[in-house]
Amino acid sequence: MKSIKDLLIWYNNLNIVLFIRTIKVQRELFKRFDCDMFTDGVSLPGSSEKVMYQTCCNNLQYPSKKPAKAFSFPAKRMRDDKVQGDYEAKHEFHMTIKHLNDLAKKQKYLCGLCFCQLIVDPTSADRVNNKLGHIDEHIETYVNQKDDHVTNQNLDAYLKYLNEALKANSIQLISREDDELNEDPLKKIHDASEAGFQKYGEAQKRYEEAKQAVKGSNSKAARSALKAT
Repeated sequence: MKSIKDLLIWYNNLNIVLFIRTIKVQRELFKRFDCDMFTDGVSLPGSSEKVMYQTCCNNLQYPSKKPAKAFSFPAKRMRDDKVQGDYEAKHEFHMTIKHLNDLAKKQKYLCGLCFCQLIVDPTSADRVNNKLGHIDEHIETYVNQKDDHVTNQNLDAYLKYLNEALKANSIQLISREDDELNEDPLKKIHDASEAGFQKYGEAQKRYEEAKQAVKGSNSKAARSALKAT
């Protein structure tokens, strides 16, 4: 192909009817999850990702974001944040107690990460952009204890809980042979995609065989077989 015209001629000669049918079947599959392939996802992985998020986030509880009781930011904490975050990294900064108190008030005395209510002791200042240091628009107050909680939590217990939550909210896929729960909620989507394209390939193969048969012997039976494909 040397021109757009050649490309259009080649494309027009393709038999894409079966492929379009496969896409329509796939689209109907995703519609069962309130997801339209043509508007909600650019690709099959993109649509599958939306189904995954939909499955994981069912019954997700959001924080109340109720304002906490006002307090003054601890001066010692501010000095520690300056030493650890700015002096050692040689950042330029313009952070003051007034700045942090205004910021805490702006955040309604809530954690900037999880929105839980702040109190004096575990409150700290965190840089949104580490390269810029503690300056306006690049700092938020948060719960300092959260770091230890994440580090010390039991990972196996967390994964077990996550798996139970997924299974409770996912599509229940039961095997007819061993009657066991399939733990992968996206396996059905993958299998349906694979089956659809496999059927398309088989149909395309039958079509090519029938077309060759018509070329070999232009009989009525051969033409009927070609139309049937």
